[in-house]
Amino acid sequence: MNQDDRRLMYADIFPEDPGDINVTVLEPGALCAWHKHNYQHDKFLVLQGTVKFGIIDAQHDDVVFTTVSERHPMVIPVEEGLWHGYQNIGPGQAIILMRLSNKYDPNDEKRLTVADAEERYGAYWTRDAR
Repeated sequence: MNQDDRRLMYADIFPEDPGDINVTVLEPGALCAWHKHNYQHDKFLVLQGTVKFGIIDAQHDDVVFTTVSERHPMVIPVEEGLWHGYQNIGPGQAIILMRLSNKYDPNDEKRLTVADAEERYGAYWTRDAR
């Protein structure tokens, strides 16, 4: 279990699985962005709350934001090499189920600041979700 001011994360729930299954509890307004992986693809499902997902395809200069909730469920797939992140835009906690193709490898994670993503790609998040 990992915890910070944005979220509580249960990571690698089934260690015998070659990938990772994680559950994240996000506080209202919490923003976790941006990062990408070269060798890992992810799938996200919102179990509770309302979450805005962002995906940047830098090769095609494309930014897509999708809002998902437990009332409008959808799996958000993120392929290798795409910048991605998420923000709880609802009034209460949000819970996200994550299926990662690989175990976490810090050498396969690249980070991009929110300010850099805004400047380079026009990827703007909600400033105050509450």
